[in-house]
Amino acid sequence: MADIFFHGGRDYLLYGDQQQKAIFFHDADDPGGFMCNWYRSGFVVDGIAYTSMEQYLMSRKCLVLGDEAAAARIMKTDIPANQKAIAANVKENSVIWDGIKQAILMRGLYAKFQQNPPLTALLRDTEDVWLVACSQTDKIWTCGVGIADERRRDPKCWLGPNLLGFALMEVRSALKESKEVAPEVEPIVVVHGDITKMDLDCVVNAANRTLFGGKGVDAAINKAAGPKLRKEYLSMGGCRVGEAKITKAYNLPCKWVIHTVGPTYDGGPNNAVQLGDCYRNSLDLAMEHNLHAIAFPAISTGFLGYPLEEAAHVAIDAVRRWRVSNPDYDMHVTFCCFDTKNFEAYKKILPNAATMEQL
Repeated sequence: MADIFFHGGRDYLLYGDQQQKAIFFHDADDPGGFMCNWYRSGFVVDGIAYTSMEQYLMSRKCLVLGDEAAAARIMKTDIPANQKAIAANVKENSVIWDGIKQAILMRGLYAKFQQNPPLTALLRDTEDVWLVACSQTDKIWTCGVGIADERRRDPKCWLGPNLLGFALMEVRSALKESKEVAPEVEPIVVVHGDITKMDLDCVVNAANRTLFGGKGVDAAINKAAGPKLRKEYLSMGGCRVGEAKITKAYNLPCKWVIHTVGPTYDGGPNNAVQLGDCYRNSLDLAMEHNLHAIAFPAISTGFLGYPLEEAAHVAIDAVRRWRVSNPDYDMHVTFCCFDTKNFEAYKKILPNAATMEQL
């Protein structure tokens, strides 16, 4: 087993009079962080796409406790800390949640790993050692002891039940018994809703060359972002067709806005190249800024005249090709369709994608 899975190399846990091999993990960015609930990896349960186990667990908790509005807010953000904070404000019935949370955890973990073969391989490579989630603040999913605290080695000193660690061990056993792992579910979501309300790392604006605001989604994003966005445009020098530029989001719920200029449709062969460039360059720019969740509108399908289904094929092909070129970068893509015709066009081309009506 590779040492990379251990915090600081091979480690052990005291179990009675014996020492058991163990992996202690804490942050999603640490070695072994792929096992954390905050680790971003898309998966689908019951047709709903999640960006992380934290989003799955916290939204399910809110639904179990009867707060659908809180669950909806959690699904609109891909930031684990925000998801946890929203769920923390929900009135809790410990009898109900305690009775079902382990089953919900197991189902989500199995979906996360089964649908992502690279993660399955990493989990299998932990062999049969103990898996211990560490946190001095979380007394539910972890052992309740910090990663640097020597008490983590002795289960008698734990302040939490290590639910996540034990569940991962069970999922690891279940995956080992299966000869084949299901193909990775394409991490694409199709949303029928308003892109100005998407709480993600970034949203894409179908801009015009001047970057001073136009029609359709461009006008909506500029209005929602507020006047400071227009001031930032002054230093940007416009934008060419197919190019992408990034700005702050200001009053929008997302963090950043990527502006790209789509082609005016004339039926020529260069239309698809230019439209594909809009998606590829936007994804490249998002990756340069370490962004992992992006929402696209249906670029060029409004007054620029690009046929809906044809434009959707170009968009989806560009995203898929970008993923092939960047296999190690986790990017969660949402196609946000304001009108029903676009929504139906994307659903037709992506029959297995998770779809949702924005609340």
